[in-house]
Amino acid sequence: MRLARWQGWILLPLIVAACGSREPPIGSGAAWSVPPTSAEIIGVLLRHAELEIRADQPGCDSVFGAPVPRFTVGRYVAFLLGSMAEEPDAGGGSRIEAECAPDQESWACTLWVAVGLGGESPWRYGLRFRVSGDPSEIDPASFSCPGGA
Repeated sequence: MRLARWQGWILLPLIVAACGSREPPIGSGAAWSVPPTSAEIIGVLLRHAELEIRADQPGCDSVFGAPVPRFTVGRYVAFLLGSMAEEPDAGGGSRIEAECAPDQESWACTLWVAVGLGGESPWRYGLRFRVSGDPSEIDPASFSCPGGA
């Protein structure tokens, strides 16, 4: 049996919906019911690349070693990943970690980048933030820049 062209167009949205990701659609108002995956956490950050991180937020004043104009989520994530790419992985251990824990009506999430933990000069820096309700909502006041571990 062959489907008519119009029947295929009706089935397409159903097939796409059945194969969709665990993340609710942006702006849907739906929250994650289970901890988000690393890809979902990174995706939320990438969608908010233009959000500004203030230097007075915990740990964020010394990230670059000097004041940076327009210190944004995108710029910081690029700095973390670029540092990982440029630093030789002496002895292994360079990695990206992303984690979230439930916190009242939101998720407390952290993206960690560790560079050269097997070498002489290991460092581990991150970006901590809160995602509430709809996964497209990051609370800009929740940013902090943990590191130095």
